[in-house]
Parts: sequence; structure tokens; C-alpha cells
Amino acid sequence: MHNIPSPYGNDLADFDLVCESRNTHNRDLLKSVRPKVSSQYERYVTSSRLAGAPEAESFSGEVRKLLFSNFSKMDTGKACEHLRMEVFTRTQDGQCPYCSLQDASSLDHIIERSTHPEFAVLRLNLAPVCERCNREKENARAKCDRNHRFHL
Repeated sequence: MHNIPSPYGNDLADFDLVCESRNTHNRDLLKSVRPKVSSQYERYVTSSRLAGAPEAESFSGEVRKLLFSNFSKMDTGKACEHLRMEVFTRTQDGQCPYCSLQDASSLDHIIERSTHPEFAVLRLNLAPVCERCNREKENARAKCDRNHRFHL
């Protein structure tokens, strides 16, 4: 495993940008929870590098689904694709930072999107990895109760 540089830019500005790409109703719902997202983000940023995820925040079912689906706005051809591409520029020669054997071709959520959907589009929580490592990490999460950040 090798480290990748910390992301450049403002994660919360990225959250706002993704929210702006939503329809009016969804945008308003997401804006209403931005203070909670900001608070969670601050806890994540200021926590110990080995502390893992802050305690999960409670969001209503509709808001949880919206936060979770924000990630799809970064897909190829979608409104915020450029954010996805910026995350990929942080790799060493395009290699997966977990195995260093294959090209990074997918984005891994360091802290699970299922438990922390508010982190779905935050660059600090995204790692460009290969498909194999992404699948293996997903399978291993069930066996491990801590998620480690690995940005420098």
C-alpha cells in the first residue's frame, strides 16, 4: 500500500456543487442538512488518523437516499464528472494505492457510504483504486470495524 496526496480543494464546496446539480426539491433538502454534513466533516478532519469514522449521523430516509445518490453525480458524463477525474489525478502513475499492481479505475469510499452517506462525494473520503481491491475491501469491511485514512 502506498499513500496518496491529500486532496486539493474544499470538500464542502464539492458537496455544494453536487447539490446544485440536483433538482430544486432535492437541492433544498440537501441544503437543509448541510450544517450536519459540515459538522460531521469537521469531526472527520480533526479526528486521529487511525480513529476511523465519526459516529454515524441520523438522517431521514429521503435525505439518506439523496446523500447516498450524490455519488452518481460524479459518474462519467454526469454534472460533476470533473470531481471524479480530479480524484484520479492523485495516484502514483495511475496505479492503485492499495496493491500498486493495477491501474486505478474506480473510487473507493474509505468510510462506507452505507453508514456515512454524507461523505459520498467528499474527496478526503475517496480513493482511486483498482476494481479488484475495491471488491476485496468491500468484502473485508465486514471483518474489520475500523476504516483507516491513508492520505498524507
